[in-house]
Amino acid sequence: MEKSILATLLLATCINVSASEYVQISPYFETKIAPKPQQLDPLKSVIRVQFPAVSVISVKDAIEYVLDGTGYSIVSEQYWTEEMRIILEQKIAHTQRDLKDTPLKITDAIELVLGEPFIVISDPLRRKVSFVLKDEFRGLVDE
Repeated sequence: MEKSILATLLLATCINVSASEYVQISPYFETKIAPKPQQLDPLKSVIRVQFPAVSVISVKDAIEYVLDGTGYSIVSEQYWTEEMRIILEQKIAHTQRDLKDTPLKITDAIELVLGEPFIVISDPLRRKVSFVLKDEFRGLVDE
């Protein structure tokens, strides 16, 4: 008997919540029942970052630093293209070290340290990040 009453109350609560899509969090406020965009896609999280000078030296270090905690990582080295290898081994620019006053989505922060020649690509199934060289910069790889 207790189980059926508890199940009925639980079902009534669920029906009431799903019908309104809002839940009262205080006497004066309601909030929508929905995940935040950064919960659905961690790469959309907004960050402010200042890269530590001791541990973040290369572009690869900077990307790994901003990806830390997102569940994402750079694709395995076996899948790196020549242009990926070139940029990931470069030192991060001094002007890109302190972004604490510049709120950025994680993908924007990655694009910033990669520079204009690259487009960030993410694989949400495998939670991997990669990037490709824009067509207008392809001639620079062979030089």
